[in-house]
Amino acid sequence: MTLMKFTPFAIFASLALSACATTGQSSLTPEQSKTPTAPDAKSALSQAIQSQLRSSFDYQTTVYASNHIRRDALANATPEQLSAADDMMRVCENEHEEAYVALLKSEPPEDLDNQKQTIKERYLSCVNDRYGVDTYENFDFEEFYQQSKDLNPEEVRSVLTTAISAHAESQKLKLQEVNSAEHDGNHTALDVKKAELLNEYLIKPTKATMAGRYQPLSGVITALPSVEYQAKNLNMAMNQPVYVDLKAGIIYLWADNFALANSNLADKNLGDKWHNKWLAIPLNDGSLPEGFAKDFIRAYLNAKKESFQSLDDASIKQVSAQALYDLPFFKANVDDSVKSRINDSTRIIQNAPTAKARAYSRYIFADTLYNDITAKYPQLQNEPTYHEYDLIDGESNINVSAPISQSEDETDATDKPKFSSEKFMGLLLSILRVQIDGYYDNLNQSESAAEESEVSPYAPVWHYGIKSGQINWMHYRHYLTKQIKQGQFAKDVISTKEPMFVDVFTTINPKANHDFDRLPSHLRVPNAQNSVNVFEYGNEFIERLKSSDDKYRQIMLQLLMGTEDAQEDH
Repeated sequence: MTLMKFTPFAIFASLALSACATTGQSSLTPEQSKTPTAPDAKSALSQAIQSQLRSSFDYQTTVYASNHIRRDALANATPEQLSAADDMMRVCENEHEEAYVALLKSEPPEDLDNQKQTIKERYLSCVNDRYGVDTYENFDFEEFYQQSKDLNPEEVRSVLTTAISAHAESQKLKLQEVNSAEHDGNHTALDVKKAELLNEYLIKPTKATMAGRYQPLSGVITALPSVEYQAKNLNMAMNQPVYVDLKAGIIYLWADNFALANSNLADKNLGDKWHNKWLAIPLNDGSLPEGFAKDFIRAYLNAKKESFQSLDDASIKQVSAQALYDLPFFKANVDDSVKSRINDSTRIIQNAPTAKARAYSRYIFADTLYNDITAKYPQLQNEPTYHEYDLIDGESNINVSAPISQSEDETDATDKPKFSSEKFMGLLLSILRVQIDGYYDNLNQSESAAEESEVSPYAPVWHYGIKSGQINWMHYRHYLTKQIKQGQFAKDVISTKEPMFVDVFTTINPKANHDFDRLPSHLRVPNAQNSVNVFEYGNEFIERLKSSDDKYRQIMLQLLMGTEDAQEDH
């Protein structure tokens, strides 16, 4: 479970920033009971968001995770499924081992030898049924040697190894195809236990929330993401205060959570310098032209507007509360306060774009933001070139490919700071460029794959509750349908057919209280005195690192920054 999608920017991407998507004024009032047409629903949603953003408010987001779909499928598994082998290719071996173990655990029977023979015959019969001559084809060595007679012995050995491996794999796939129709190794008794353990020891004890406020006149957005784990012998909690000053163009993060990692991994002289401090990340630290922060925010808003407008009107419609309750296991996954909030809504708007529409909307956002910024600040558009060099320490040799900006010559590059808003913005533009290019690459996917993803019953969906003409709550249902190929645990608990899912529910209240109550009162609002500028600290740390005698941290510096300065003295 992760809060990555629920940062302040994600909240306001679906609420605040999409407000710019109005395409015209509509005469539809929020209290009308008739079901609006698709364009009216889209317009009504945009109007409600704009109305909401004119006043301050608090928000509270709760993440409800569940593997209920998986557990329900396992609860309805047949005895044959529950007793099946996890790997169909080991069915015979598993049955033989279980029968033999059961025999050895029992009182020695008088006909022990006969029962052993019966188990053996049952095993051989199973093997013959699954791997019989009609199914399995032996490797044809005679044909292989006939085809490879012109090769020398070394080449024959190499080709033979590859050919045997390929043949074995093809026969395994053939056997699996023959037996897969009658074998289900995904709903075994072991799978039942794993699903129960996942629910009891990870999902139930874990709680993920985020609270914050929005104050348009002050230009302030705050967020307090929090993760708690409460079990019988373990209580753990972690939160990360976030403060965004839109007027100054600075993002603040509470520094204590990063101090330990930084001290252990990088800055061994950090000490308690970050204790009770904020980390300040300015959109413009002076390395960019004046007014860049405002232009960037304006470009971001415009990109969200264009992204929202690109969605098909038909995907946005008014629905009843029943639309949420019809989602798989929604009622069982959320608490009663959520249901009460939903039932109290005057209007509910649903946004259910197709997979293709979502991909196109993300592309429009990236393309619009990239072009808006580079059109006004073309100097940020420079594509980096790369040079390669080796880091040598004893027998270790690391080849590094490091970027060199085309806008810098070799004499100026060493004088410029390694950490700055300009560098950060260049990195952001590179990420946007990759996303834009990736969209075009994905267009080459087959139509059948696209159609399959769009008709999936487990597609993400958004809901917005409207009351008194403003957004009262937001809901997002997301299914973890992508297979995770690394790690047996992940493969066992996540399935495209029986996915885990999360319901993200955000309530909005028409007030804006002070937050971060657990912080000292004089630290709840960051300023120049109680914060550390990340870019200034990074540049100062690099200078200290260059003059130190810690060669391993110098190698780390070279890997991160692409500099060869530190190795010149060694």
